[in-house]
Amino acid sequence: TISAAGDVTLGRDEDYGYTRSFDHEFELQNKDYGYFFRNVKDVFKSHDVTIVNLETTLTNYNGKADKAFRFRADPSYVEILKQGYIDAVSVSNNHTYDYLEQGYQDTIATLEEADVGYFGNGHHHMVDVRGIKIGFLGFKSWYESDETYEAIKTSIEDLKKEGADLIITMFHWGIEREHIPNELQRKLAHFTIDNGGDLVLGAHPHVLQGIEEYKGKMIVYSLGNFSFGGNKNPSDKDTMIYVHKFNFKNGQLESE
Repeated sequence: TISAAGDVTLGRDEDYGYTRSFDHEFELQNKDYGYFFRNVKDVFKSHDVTIVNLETTLTNYNGKADKAFRFRADPSYVEILKQGYIDAVSVSNNHTYDYLEQGYQDTIATLEEADVGYFGNGHHHMVDVRGIKIGFLGFKSWYESDETYEAIKTSIEDLKKEGADLIITMFHWGIEREHIPNELQRKLAHFTIDNGGDLVLGAHPHVLQGIEEYKGKMIVYSLGNFSFGGNKNPSDKDTMIYVHKFNFKNGQLESE
């Protein structure tokens, strides 16, 4: 059983004030790392693997990218993921390099030290659940390119060579605040399944989008925001936890 949630932005953009920010709330909660996922951790704990899109950096580095929004969390905030029973995160999104290459490397090192899996941005993650190997991939894609299609195809092939029985792909795609997936999202999702993907998940629009069944596989186009420090009061607060149960018998996928 896999559970997935959308954009998790720990910390904040320090250019937009402290009051009512994620950091401020953490202070008000007496620095309780368990606060943010308190009401959902039992759901996550009950599933075999839980993944989210980590849309922030975990670093104390001060060098910033030249862009409108730059998110950063103290590396100790990785404990929020741990106490929330988040097993792995996608690091393939438009905030991966908010604090430049050093901020990204700090993020990866922090996740590794905390034993939180990560995938995307050239990395994949593999877990073994009762003898079933589950591979996770992540991609960022707003534009159609041969390179993207080739990367998807090759990455799935590589995971299968490593023995993956299931392949779950999370995309960072689409248009912000659009509730309907665009044509590129559909093409990428269908291509992923055509080439061996078993479940496609989406993030970035910050709102929920529809779910499609394609060739017996599911596509969740946008999971929306989840624990989102990037905006103090988003107008659309709808969110969800997507739960998917895969049934195997004698190592073979029977139903889903």
